[in-house]
Amino acid sequence: MVEVPWEELAKKPKVCESLVTMLLLRLYPRAQAVDGTGGDGGRDLFEYTAVNELINYEVKSFTGRMAKSRRDQVQQSLVSTARSQPDHWDLVVPIDPNPTEQLWFDGLRSEFPFVRQWCGRSWLDAHFAAHDDLVRYALHNSDARILDRIAEARAERDCLLRGIPDLIERYEMLSRRAQELSPHYRVRVSDGPEGATLVELVPKPVPDSAEAAIQFTGQVAFQLNDPEDQARQQQFVEAMQFGGEITLSAANLGPMTVSAPAELRAVS
Repeated sequence: MVEVPWEELAKKPKVCESLVTMLLLRLYPRAQAVDGTGGDGGRDLFEYTAVNELINYEVKSFTGRMAKSRRDQVQQSLVSTARSQPDHWDLVVPIDPNPTEQLWFDGLRSEFPFVRQWCGRSWLDAHFAAHDDLVRYALHNSDARILDRIAEARAERDCLLRGIPDLIERYEMLSRRAQELSPHYRVRVSDGPEGATLVELVPKPVPDSAEAAIQFTGQVAFQLNDPEDQARQQQFVEAMQFGGEITLSAANLGPMTVSAPAELRAVS
């Protein structure tokens, strides 16, 4: 598990808040990031739930304790977010509240009844444990690149206002991102039978290594009374012995275990 260096990230508030924003976008598919240029209206993200409730999320990069100046910032955010009349509002900050801070937070509901929960450091660490690729991304990329990813995530959830030009632009952007997933494989995406999405991994021209190998372990079966299946079996045997390509149907495949490079394990 990749540990989140909150104290170091807090030195770059935009990076820290962007990292948390990327996590929330992944956790809540309906959420949208807010472009804070000119003010964010007391929310860094918002979502409309399946029952049409509005939830606002405020992200802070604070670490240590929630001092008075920080509490004042939170209350100012609440004044702003109240204008959008949310049903709920969550504070997301890498601080686990002590009893005094929790008492202060709970007291906010007397003026702002939509205040819901304080998602602190333990909450964030637990979720980042399942999404540590985001932490690695934040640690190994420039501030500008991380902010670009937030802008892209926001755009992906907007409407295609310009129609086909927007579709082409986003398709090309996602295609570029797909090629960054793995140093060993290029990604091809196409439509398969009955509208299914097919993902094809094509080896990049890089030196072979054990890390790049994709291994399948499992059972393959062929029908003895089916001439086409018998021909397929012969092709399979030859491919295993001499190399080559073979296409199997779902009926040929039994339980299967896939071993793949780390960056592809979510796919496998």
